[in-house]
Amino acid sequence: MTKKVIITCAVTGATFTPTMSPYLPYKPDDIIDNAIEAYHTGAAVLHLHARDPETGAPATDPALFKEYVTRIKEETGNAIICLTTGGATGQSIEERFNVIKVLQPELCSCNLGTINYGGFPMFPNMTFERWQELDKPRDMDRLITNTKRLLESLTPPDANAEILAKGENYIQTML
Repeated sequence: MTKKVIITCAVTGATFTPTMSPYLPYKPDDIIDNAIEAYHTGAAVLHLHARDPETGAPATDPALFKEYVTRIKEETGNAIICLTTGGATGQSIEERFNVIKVLQPELCSCNLGTINYGGFPMFPNMTFERWQELDKPRDMDRLITNTKRLLESLTPPDANAEILAKGENYIQTML
């Protein structure tokens, strides 16, 4: 029996920056070219995070996402494009969901957890305790509010949940 699979490719990932790897695409042409290459190599879904074209920092500008989507669709025709609401640690819920409100994509991610990426091991001067101290107040608001606000912003009300940890299944059942 043949099993069917859907391959998703997140070209940049959420919190990575060019200082972590020289191979991370962050200029629009590079992100678009990598996404198109992933599609032609077998990825059916292209999960996109936007990047500031100068610094590579995570960005939420709908104009960047629109450029990515337009050019990728022109080249691929039928790639499914999933726009992220993941953003980066420190971005507000409004910043994360603005792209969904503006562009109304065919698919978007919805992180059901705290969005505390636990990136402290990637930052040599950041201890776990300091990370928790900085991130905990934001996490309390994001835990449930993130999901409810995303679902309320969709037209029509349809969403795919992005389950990243076992506990997020519980959160999904509460909605």
